[in-house]
Amino acid sequence: MTTKLPLHRKFRPEKFEEMYGNESTIASLESVLLRQSGKPTTYLLYGPSGCGKTTAARIIANIIKGEVKELNISKQGGINEARDIIEKVRYRSLSGESKIIILNECHAANTKFWNALLEVLEEPPEDVYFILCTTEPGKLLPAVLTRCHQCQFSKLTSRDMTKLLINVLVMEGFEDQSVKDLAGVVATVTKKSLGSPRSALVMLDSIIDLEDIELMESSAEALHVGEAKIIELCLLLKNNSKWKPIARCLESLQEEPDDIRAAILGFFNKDLLATGDARSAYIIEFFKETFMWTKQAGLTQSCYYASFSEDENN
Repeated sequence: MTTKLPLHRKFRPEKFEEMYGNESTIASLESVLLRQSGKPTTYLLYGPSGCGKTTAARIIANIIKGEVKELNISKQGGINEARDIIEKVRYRSLSGESKIIILNECHAANTKFWNALLEVLEEPPEDVYFILCTTEPGKLLPAVLTRCHQCQFSKLTSRDMTKLLINVLVMEGFEDQSVKDLAGVVATVTKKSLGSPRSALVMLDSIIDLEDIELMESSAEALHVGEAKIIELCLLLKNNSKWKPIARCLESLQEEPDDIRAAILGFFNKDLLATGDARSAYIIEFFKETFMWTKQAGLTQSCYYASFSEDENN
């Protein structure tokens, strides 16, 4: 039985020319990777979640060619992990290939981790490359930043996102007229994806098999990030529920905290416009600031305070 890949995996770029947006960043990367000598050995890719950093890291690794080790530093960011990395890169591989270490969410590593790695980042063994990916470069030690070739990635513009979605529809077998008829769907998904190609393709994947265009349009309008669970969370907050069910709902969400924040704001904005409910206006206050820096902790704290009544928080 053939397994159908979700769109965000099926259409993950394998070459820079397959990526949308971030043209100047990609051009800069390509130029340094084509150098015959003086090629950087440590790269820092930073920017919002879901905008292509890890994809670009894997493409860089493919261009360099070699043995690739990819680590999520949010789970492996202590002194012991740093020592393991140093030990792995100390000797050349038996095949003579380059060694490429991709460190995702590298801002989560502690100071001991980075202090242990500073020397190897400054002067890595021959044919060893590091690619660091993060949403929060400001949390890295200045000594780490100065050792990196830095590349900033941004979320896609509406124009680039529209191109991506139309191209995916064409490659999925939609005829030219059908693609034109789906202009409303494309526009809605583009808007709700908040510039993240990963989120856009996850959303498109949830409606692409619907046969009726009007049904696709109404379903696209109803889309939210993690729709069912986020609506459940919003209703719990609106109904002033106890903390335990809210905490359980939060633990079940896999989406990025800022995407969840945007969906919560959208829900309560619509509710406020429709009902004039003062509680909706009250809850909006707790989600106005980005969770770019505070991440999951910021979302949890905002939900905690929003779960109380106005009198309880005063």
